[in-house]
Amino acid sequence: MRVGYFAELEAGVTADWGHLSTQVTASGVRCVGHVPQVGPKAWLHRFYPGIAVADMDWSEARMGRPIPAPWREALETMSGLKLFVGSIYLYGLLPGGLMRRSVDDPGPFSIEDENGNRSVARPMVGPGDFVIGGCSKEGSHYVLHPDESVSKVDRAGIQQLAEWPSVEALLDAEYAAMAALHDRAGTYLKP
Repeated sequence: MRVGYFAELEAGVTADWGHLSTQVTASGVRCVGHVPQVGPKAWLHRFYPGIAVADMDWSEARMGRPIPAPWREALETMSGLKLFVGSIYLYGLLPGGLMRRSVDDPGPFSIEDENGNRSVARPMVGPGDFVIGGCSKEGSHYVLHPDESVSKVDRAGIQQLAEWPSVEALLDAEYAAMAALHDRAGTYLKP
């Protein structure tokens, strides 16, 4: 993954949606684009702070498998994100593996859920692959391959829906597609 990409993505998102307000929570979650029409505490975008190497090691032990090196590097800078009220999301971790679900200071979805002992076998997800996130509008998953390409697969992991050469290409494409479906107030425009 390209060094500095997530900072660039966040800066671009803030340039696009910061007019709707920004906020940093007590735990450092950076929120961009307040959308009260969705809910009083709803934000279009959330960027979660990076995680310590020791927490990634602890998570790997819990999952019984390694986090791929490129994704470990990404997690040090940004431990998950949600774009367009979670329509596009990347998994992350919280310190000590604690997951919190708070409207005021929410945590990211956990990488452990789709990659650990509770994960479900999917034909399109190979043994060297790692599920890094998904798209809630379709119920799909983003799968990082050993060559650092990324596939979008359906919920059951039976059909490949799209493929990109990198995480950066995935996020650039999916962000642009979802941005086109929202007005300047952050309201979703049904196609």
